[in-house]
Amino acid sequence: MAVQSRKRLTDSKLRNITPNSNQLTSSSVAGLVFKPSSCTKGTGAWILRYYDKVSKKRTKITLGHYPKMGIAAAEEEAKFLRAALKQGLNPKVEKQKAQDRKRQKQLNTFKSISEEFFNKEKIMKCWKNQKSIDHWSDRMKKYIYPALADKPIIEINARDLTAILIAIWNTKTETANRVLYQIKQVFNWANLMGYCNHNPYEATKTALGNAKSFTSE
Repeated sequence: MAVQSRKRLTDSKLRNITPNSNQLTSSSVAGLVFKPSSCTKGTGAWILRYYDKVSKKRTKITLGHYPKMGIAAAEEEAKFLRAALKQGLNPKVEKQKAQDRKRQKQLNTFKSISEEFFNKEKIMKCWKNQKSIDHWSDRMKKYIYPALADKPIIEINARDLTAILIAIWNTKTETANRVLYQIKQVFNWANLMGYCNHNPYEATKTALGNAKSFTSE
């Protein structure tokens, strides 16, 4: 049995909800229900109930579990799926697509894209010699990977890069410029391959200010 909540659901209420309590219906999104766990206090599942026009049946979909999925996140996803439903789309299909996009986003880290570009350049013999190859790889490992290796490339911005390079911008200007140029190369490749549609190189360059010119290896 679901109990209609006249007030918005709060973390305080959900954290203290006891196992096997009545389900709570959200007052913010139609069909959004919180189903308490059968064994653990303060936990439960977010369920969206809706009418499927194709099967002509009432159906439901589990959005996630509290507290890993908070109230705001559950309401946001429920609203998204409600909007999809109004457009004649299948909420279950749209949810799966969203999960696939999120999973792919996590796979497309800066390091994975950087290594993809690096291997492409090696295969096409774009570097002058082995020394240039080693320097390119070493700079990434020393200056970029410690902070950004596992971050999705689509989330990296000028602020991230400035935070890394500002420490060496005036003391190791040549190195800093080369590192930034390598980042530009990786983002150019990422844009060509469709992994992202931005390149923070120019914004980072502007944020850090002028430095000595250099030639790429």
